Amino acid sequence: MGSNPITVLIDTREKYPLFFPTHIICEKLKGGKVTKVLLPVKTKKQKLDYGDYALEGLENCCVIERKGSVREIDKNLYDYKDAIRTGKAFKRLADNCNFPYLLLEFTPSTLIRSADKQECHDGLAHRLSTVIARFNLRTLWVSKPTTPNSRRYLGAALLHIMVAHATEKNLITL
Repeated sequence: MGSNPITVLIDTREKYPLFFPTHIICEKLKGGKVTKVLLPVKTKKQKLDYGDYALEGLENCCVIERKGSVREIDKNLYDYKDAIRTGKAFKRLADNCNFPYLLLEFTPSTLIRSADKQECHDGLAHRLSTVIARFNLRTLWVSKPTTPNSRRYLGAALLHIMVAHATEKNLITL
């Protein structure tokens, strides 16, 4: 059983965007019966006002902001000009989106301890935690996807999250 295609919007400023599958299989529960639905997927690069990934036409439902490394989030939160820009971006995301996500492509242990210097990053961990709390961001910690397949699997997982939020809010029907 098929469904109308959905389009994943990828912000044009994403330097190393994730890959998304050409389709996903979703499950629809109706009357106690589970039906599998093949959901075709398209992608489109477009400048987004907030976040890095969203479903076209549902940009206010679930949007994902991606941070690719501890170095990136450190610069975003400690460099004065970048911190102002990043704070405004998180505020736009939180103000305009029902389910804002922050995807961190590093582990909590990587955040706390820098592998090269064994330097403690408690200050950065606290600052990041404050941002997550202030803007009520749902947070996903993942190991950095380094292969095309791992980038596609992560893209598929994010797609399922976005579709789940949209179907729960009855914004799309499977």
